[in-house]
Amino acid sequence: MESGIEKIYLICQYNRKESGRNVIAPPAGITWIDYLVRSLKAIGNNVSIISYSAGVGSSYFSHKIVEVDEKECVQFLPALNCIGSCLLLRISQLFSFVQVFFFILRKTNKNDKIILYHDYGFSRFMQFARKIIKRNYIFILGEFFAAVYDKGSECLKKEIDSVEGAKGYIIANSMMRQYVKTAVNYCVSHGDYTYCDIKRLLKEDNEPIQVVYAGKISKTDITDAFIAAEIARYVQGDFLFHLLGYGTENDINELKSLIDNINKERGKRIILFDGCLSGAEYDQFLSKCDIGLCTRTLKEPSCNLCFPSKTLVYLTHGLSVICPDAEFIRNSEITSLVTFVEGEMTPQNIARTMDMMTLKKCDFKDAIHQLDVKFLNSLKEMINAI
Repeated sequence: MESGIEKIYLICQYNRKESGRNVIAPPAGITWIDYLVRSLKAIGNNVSIISYSAGVGSSYFSHKIVEVDEKECVQFLPALNCIGSCLLLRISQLFSFVQVFFFILRKTNKNDKIILYHDYGFSRFMQFARKIIKRNYIFILGEFFAAVYDKGSECLKKEIDSVEGAKGYIIANSMMRQYVKTAVNYCVSHGDYTYCDIKRLLKEDNEPIQVVYAGKISKTDITDAFIAAEIARYVQGDFLFHLLGYGTENDINELKSLIDNINKERGKRIILFDGCLSGAEYDQFLSKCDIGLCTRTLKEPSCNLCFPSKTLVYLTHGLSVICPDAEFIRNSEITSLVTFVEGEMTPQNIARTMDMMTLKKCDFKDAIHQLDVKFLNSLKEMINAI
C-alpha cells in the first residue's frame, strides 16, 4: 500500500475468490462493502478489509492476506468451521470475535479509523470491546435485525444501544438517525450506486414481460420470495416471473413446490426458479429483465430501520422497480425512480399495480451518478470530521 495516505480498517464478514476459502458472508453485504471500498479509495484513502467470516468445509482456517492493489488489501482472520450444532456455531462465532478483538488491540493505533459492519451479535460483542480499546469507530448500519425479524422492542433497544457512541455512521436511510442518538456525524447510502453499463438484450414483440425477485428465501422470517411467487396467481398481463436467491434447502424446496402449484393453476409456465446468481452472471441475467420486485412487508416503524438494497441493484441495471409505499422509501433519494404499490403489500395489490403500469425504457444512469457523487462528498466530509 502507498505510504503517507491515511489507512482505514473495515471489519466485516467478507469473501472474494482469491481467498480460496469457503466462508460465510452475505452476498448483499459483500456488494455494499465493495462499493464502499471503491468510494473510500476514490476520496484518497487506503483500505484494509478485515474479514472475520467463519468457514465451512474445513475445521480450521489460518490467517491469510490478499493484496488487491496499492490501496487495498484483505486480511482473513483465523476462523473455525461454523457447521454443526448450535453450540459449535456459538464457539465459532466467539472465536472469530476474539480474533477481531486482538487484531484491533495489537495492529491498530488509537487515532486509526475503524469501520464496523453492523451485525447483531458482532456489535453486541464490540459494545464491550469498544469500552476497552478506544479507537475512532464508524458503524455501517444496513438494517437493525431486531426490527427486520420482529424480535420485539426490548431486543431492538439492546441492538440500538450496541451501536451508540461511535464517531461516525454510514446509514442505509436517513430515518435511522432518529433512533440512534449519537448519529450526528453520518452519511447515507441506500446501496451500491455503480451503474451497470452492460448492454440490455433486445426483446421480441411477442415476448412476455420479464419480472425478477432476487433475495433471501425464507418461509418463516422474511417471506418476500413467497409473496413474489403469489403475485403470479393474480396478474392479468403477459408476465414471466424469475425468482432468484439463497436460503435453507427446506425453504427453497417449499418455494419450488409453490412455483409448481401456481404454474399448474395458471396452465402455463409463469414462474421459474433460477437459483442463486452473482457477479457477471447476475448482471447478464438482469439485462434481460424488465421489472424488479421489492416485496418487503414490514410495518412502520420497523421498516424505517432498514433499506432493501435490491432496489438499487434493479435501478442500476435499468429495471422498473415496484416497491411498498412506505415512509422510508418515500423520504429516500430514489422516490422519483420507483413505482409504489397502493395499499398493503398483498399479492393482489402488487399484481394490480403491475397490470396498470406502463412499461417504458428506463435509463437511470444520470440519476444514479448524481447519487454516487453526493455520497462521495458526504462520506469524505464525515470521515474528515473525525
